[in-house]
Amino acid sequence: MIDRWEKTRWSVKLSQSTGLSPDGKIFSETWPPDVVKRMTELHNQARSEMQDDPPALQRFDYWLSSFDAFLQEAQEEWRKAGVVE
Repeated sequence: MIDRWEKTRWSVKLSQSTGLSPDGKIFSETWPPDVVKRMTELHNQARSEMQDDPPALQRFDYWLSSFDAFLQEAQEEWRKAGVVE
């Protein structure tokens, strides 16, 4: 996630927007559907591999507690940008 934030070249300058661009472009260019799909697959795989290790699963869930909100935000930003999944 961080690598894409730091290395993606946007079509809109971040300084010309407030946070993420109002048209959803910055988010959509940084995390397009194929990238988010892969992130989700890795997230789900990791969780399934920890099912027999409750402490590890608890730590994982703690660090990724905002992942579901990120997925919801992705849907909203892609809609604004007209991105088709």
